[in-house]
Amino acid sequence: MWGIYFYVHWERKQPWPDTFTWDETAPKVTVLLPCYNEEANVEETIHHLFKQNYPYMDVIAVNDGSKDDTASRLDTLALEYPALQVLHQTNQGKASALNNG
Repeated sequence: MWGIYFYVHWERKQPWPDTFTWDETAPKVTVLLPCYNEEANVEETIHHLFKQNYPYMDVIAVNDGSKDDTASRLDTLALEYPALQVLHQTNQGKASALNNG
């Protein structure tokens, strides 16, 4: 809800830039993605993450002991996206997956 408020109140009043390029001073960002039984969504999620226009981004996907095909799909996606690192662990919960990442 607050994101919508911020957009309507502040960003909507500002024109969007025609083009924007990131320079070399932009910080490197790592996105942690805990995954448990996400075979239906993991490919779409990873594809959308890498469609961002931010050039200095890595993604660490932590497979939290999924019982479906999540692990193999993540491994296949790691071949497609060099900035994607996949970690596998036994099921320990989201907090453990984030700490492991």
